[in-house]
Amino acid sequence: MKYQEFIDAHGITATSVGTAENPNMAASPLDPKARHYLVSLKFGQRRMRVPFSMGSAHQNKPTALDVLSCLAMDSSGVGGCTFEDWAPEYGYDTDSRQAERTWLTCIKQAKKLKNFLGDELYTSLLECEE
Repeated sequence: MKYQEFIDAHGITATSVGTAENPNMAASPLDPKARHYLVSLKFGQRRMRVPFSMGSAHQNKPTALDVLSCLAMDSSGVGGCTFEDWAPEYGYDTDSRQAERTWLTCIKQAKKLKNFLGDELYTSLLECEE
């Protein structure tokens, strides 16, 4: 199943508001004009709020597809591995505190996502393709 099919099948929606920064990421010298949002995902009566950033080339607000696909990829990357396994896989130095904070943020967001969707749908989302 593709991400958009998953979103459509479960009626997941997203709304967002612009913010000055993303508390989960350091300012990027590569794209100092990146756009930051606080995104609210809705699934039935459940809601999940997550900071989300997009490069300055993106002119539209993030969609449910943008956010859920990123969350799914980040979540699948941290499942059942240690920081020492994760870091080199994603191009990070295992001796970096910033990299460790990124890994911990991914773990925290994966738990939030699993709570938002429930175990079965969370597993289904992680099996989706782009």
